[in-house]
This record gives sequence, structure tokens and C-alpha cells, in this order.
Amino acid sequence: MRRQIKARRLLDYSVPRRIKRAIPDYFYLALGGELVSVCGRHVLERDEYGEYTFHWLIGTSGYHVALKATCAKLGMEWLSDYRDSLEWYESDGLDSELLEGMLRQFELGGGANAYYRYLLERERKAH
Repeated sequence: MRRQIKARRLLDYSVPRRIKRAIPDYFYLALGGELVSVCGRHVLERDEYGEYTFHWLIGTSGYHVALKATCAKLGMEWLSDYRDSLEWYESDGLDSELLEGMLRQFELGGGANAYYRYLLERERKAH
């Protein structure tokens, strides 16, 4: 019964509108950059179906480090503090929505920005 209640909470959680509204679009691109810095360029690559595969990052220490760094660099420590105040299943929901926002920004911009495309191309040529 307890497991069912927690699963229901996870399904019911959504990031409050006031939090969503306070996150600027550039935050998502900065998060992508930090994820590359922490986890490596492979986070920008697509799988065999042409999809980005960011979601495996949820709950990893690399994701947490990248999120904290992004928040610190952008003066948005409140977002990291908010995430830290949540239950694990709520923070997973927030992380999922942040990664969805990052994906939207990458898709709107045609994928990785010019700098990361350059780095990816340079590395491919080196191998």
C-alpha cells in the first residue's frame, strides 16, 4: 500500500508554475553545457533512432554537479535549493522537466550550438 501511495505521488507531481516561469530559456542551454563539461560530449549525441538520450542522467551525481554549477553560474541557487528540498520522487520529476526543457531548447536551436558542434566534429576527425 505504501509503495502504491508513493508511486501515485510521483505520477501526480508537477513543477509549480511559479518555478517554471522563473527559469529563463538560457538556463536550459547552460545546463546542457555543464552536462557536457561534467559527463562528456556523448550527452549531445543522438541514439540509433535519432533521439537525444538525456534522461539516463536523472539521479546521477554528474547531473547533480552540472545542475549545481549551472545554478551557481547563473545566480539561480534558489532552484538548486528548491530541488534539494524535495522528496526523491519529486526531485526526479523536476529533473525530468528540466531535461525536457533542455531538449526543447536544443531542438529549437537545431541541436547543439555551434561551439559544441565544432568540438564534436573536431573529436571525430581526431579519431
